[in-house]
Amino acid sequence: DSLDYPVVTGFDREVLQKGDSESSRQLKSIIALIDDLKQREIFGLDQVSEIHRETGGGLCLYTYRGAVKIRLGRCDFEQKIDRLERLYAKLKKRLPVIDYIDLNVDERIIVRIERASAQTSGWCQGGIMSNKRENLIVGLDIGTTKICCIVGNKTEEDHI
Repeated sequence: DSLDYPVVTGFDREVLQKGDSESSRQLKSIIALIDDLKQREIFGLDQVSEIHRETGGGLCLYTYRGAVKIRLGRCDFEQKIDRLERLYAKLKKRLPVIDYIDLNVDERIIVRIERASAQTSGWCQGGIMSNKRENLIVGLDIGTTKICCIVGNKTEEDHI
């Protein structure tokens, strides 16, 4: 269906009606993002159910399958989606256990695994995911010659 677009959320109707220039600029960037996603084959528009403007003004996408949050931030959407596409085929199978994907760090993709789902699905057995730790944060660096993964635990004091 040619009218099948993601829902756009996070905008205040009254602010838009007053002609707020920042909101207008962000809506234009969302239209450009939608046009870019239409052209893609690996992570295309059909993979996205929602485009949300967060309180700080950054954008995030929610996947159609699993409603996984993909944090895009405020700029460089094409480059960030390019980075996501390099890994998306592998991530797509694991969407049910992924809490979010963060593309806001230069040349990195951060994937947070939802601990309870990962354990019950058997995706992560033994090692890190089977212990009693909460708030795991996983970082993945895909370079031209190597791939590196780092796993951290967020403490009660918000340290990693």
